[in-house]
Amino acid sequence: MPPEAETAAAASATDTSTQQQAPQPAANGTASLYDFESQAEAPAAEESFVLEERFGVDQSNIDMLTAAAKEEGLPLGATGRYMNRVLAAVTGNQQAIFDRQNAALRAKWGSNYETNMRTTGQFIGRLAAAAELDEEEKAAMKSPLAYKIMHKLMLASGELNAGAVGASAPRPANAPLTKEEKRALMHDMLHNPQNPYYKGLNDPAATPKERREAERVFNKKLGFDYFK
Repeated sequence: MPPEAETAAAASATDTSTQQQAPQPAANGTASLYDFESQAEAPAAEESFVLEERFGVDQSNIDMLTAAAKEEGLPLGATGRYMNRVLAAVTGNQQAIFDRQNAALRAKWGSNYETNMRTTGQFIGRLAAAAELDEEEKAAMKSPLAYKIMHKLMLASGELNAGAVGASAPRPANAPLTKEEKRALMHDMLHNPQNPYYKGLNDPAATPKERREAERVFNKKLGFDYFK
């Protein structure tokens, strides 16, 4: 073999030997640092869709929302946290509305606020019992706006504090008022500016028609027997 061919063959053998014998990490603990296969990140555990208990969402609705999030490819944990923020904002807004309406009702009724709340609550209780409302339906009546409307209806119907709360049968329209009921009615007519007959009995600016009507209702509802 010519000298040149021997030199080329020797160089080729050296290169092959170098490729086949790649340098190895020292056996002092650093070998594991190069084991990229064992260092692959484990897939993160999927979070659950969780709603806070204070919002009162039942499990069937949570399951429905979980299924919907999965169908849309949304991350369950992040979706749950977002829904908690939305519900907190909504309930907070509802509470603010309730507080504002209640403050307005208290200002409107003044010193009669607690009396009106009690008698109106009794009136609503009688209607709820007669209508056989369930707890969810009763809850819809527990708002300042409902009490304001029902108070007007109570006055218009003459059902002021008539009968016991939750009575099984409605009070007859022609049933005579008890002395306690007459006392409460008289107090309301004389001291509650929201009573439709207050102006006719108290306001010097009332028209003759308003005074006559107020006196007629006062005498018809109460009568002189109240003072006996």
